[in-house]
Amino acid sequence: MSLKRQRGQENAQIACTYTKSGVEAATSLSQEMIGLKSLNLDDEGVTMVMDEPVLAELKQRTNLKAYSLTKATTSLLELITRNNMSISALRNAIKSNRLPSDEPFDNVLHADVSFIEAVGLHFINLALSSRNPLHFQTLERTTAVQTIEIETFLTGKTKWDGVGFCPTMDKKIGVVLVEFSGGILWNKTKKKVDKDTKKIEKGVIDFIEYTSMNTGHFIRCHGLELHFEVIFLIDESYIKRTWAVLKFPTSPMEFKNFFNKMPKIFEWKQSLIDSTTQLSSKF
Repeated sequence: MSLKRQRGQENAQIACTYTKSGVEAATSLSQEMIGLKSLNLDDEGVTMVMDEPVLAELKQRTNLKAYSLTKATTSLLELITRNNMSISALRNAIKSNRLPSDEPFDNVLHADVSFIEAVGLHFINLALSSRNPLHFQTLERTTAVQTIEIETFLTGKTKWDGVGFCPTMDKKIGVVLVEFSGGILWNKTKKKVDKDTKKIEKGVIDFIEYTSMNTGHFIRCHGLELHFEVIFLIDESYIKRTWAVLKFPTSPMEFKNFFNKMPKIFEWKQSLIDSTTQLSSKF
């Protein structure tokens, strides 16, 4: 082995050891201060106490895969975000959206535009409803149009407000735990959020430890926001990323911001689907 190559391997090993020790120290501090096992790289309080090189490497290792949007999706998002439209006009624009003449429809290729249209129309229909639940005080158990209280084998007696199932092309199922941290305009205190955050974290870590996966996806709903999050198992430490925070839109300007974040939500969704290739029980 050449001296140059040997030194390169030694430097890489030192860097790996430095990163691991830095993560362990930051995780230990985070657990001591806020009682969480996972290190949230998108929390300012956490990032302030971390070495910048360690933080940069961890963010690079936990970035979700970027997806190039189809021409149809790009055109639709540009139409929505570059023009000032009423909510009714937004609905008409999506309903009348057509693929470019040189882009024949394909179920797999156009999963992005189908996803954005379906999610967008769901919230637009809510906003146009005279009984839009987002405008009224709603208790936790009835915040969703349809919500279930369920126990899962992996998390024992812990009850969840919902479990999302995402089927994939190879007939596997991706699972997402859903937890409502309070209702709409009701019981959205910091104490409630902290309690539910610990509950969610334990459930996701239990899931990771039971399976061969190194990621766990979950959605946390608090107030008028959806938090799309992922916990990664990196070098025996748990790292959390908040990939996107989506505010429930109720006005034209809020819908603009909503659609601007749709590509990030689609990345999170695709990451969940991709992760099912690792899914198997350790026992």
